[in-house]
Amino acid sequence: MQAPLFTNSYLHISKTGDTFFAFTNIQYATLFNSRPMLLNCSPYYISLISPAGNEKRRIVAVLQQKTIPKGTCLLQAGQICRYIYFVNYGCLRTFYLNESGVEQNVLLHPENWWVSDLASFSGKRKSKYNIGALEKTEVIFFSHEQLEQLFTEIPKLESFFRILYQNALVFYQNRLLTILTQSAEERFRIFRKLYPHLEQRIPQKHIASLLGMTPVFLSMLRKRHLP
Repeated sequence: MQAPLFTNSYLHISKTGDTFFAFTNIQYATLFNSRPMLLNCSPYYISLISPAGNEKRRIVAVLQQKTIPKGTCLLQAGQICRYIYFVNYGCLRTFYLNESGVEQNVLLHPENWWVSDLASFSGKRKSKYNIGALEKTEVIFFSHEQLEQLFTEIPKLESFFRILYQNALVFYQNRLLTILTQSAEERFRIFRKLYPHLEQRIPQKHIASLLGMTPVFLSMLRKRHLP
């Protein structure tokens, strides 16, 4: 298998001949017993799909970009998610309000992560989630309509996003299994591996919410696992 076309905190894509292979990074390390290599790509990772010059210009022409102030929401529950975002810098979170009205984090999205409510984005239904900025964050994004048009014009882009969606499903399944079966200490260990250095950037309460524990207990774990 050739060097990876793409890798980030959770997704690894490689290609042999005309065949693409997609794995979570844990799957890749397990299968190939090696550390995934980072590939320095062109701005916005457009080069990941190796588009021709006219295709790249077409993609860039429809890409939108914005900066989200800390504490601002890109999506609120009850709205339809009309965009899929790529985090250029900063950190977003996906969260919902539980029955007690307390915010519960589902995922964190630092640099190089994609974020959307795919059920709302694809099905044009009201979202149950909020997406907000934990830091000043810059994103680039496509609308659903723009992406569907690009899929028609550039089939290799559709293949890339299909792989991305499949790996997002694997990631969600693994996260659910982790929550249901792993101890608090193991969940914290997985968090550190998945989000290196993020615990120094965002409030502890958001990490505790993601891991399903109190901030006090998380503080105890951090002291126990200091490097």
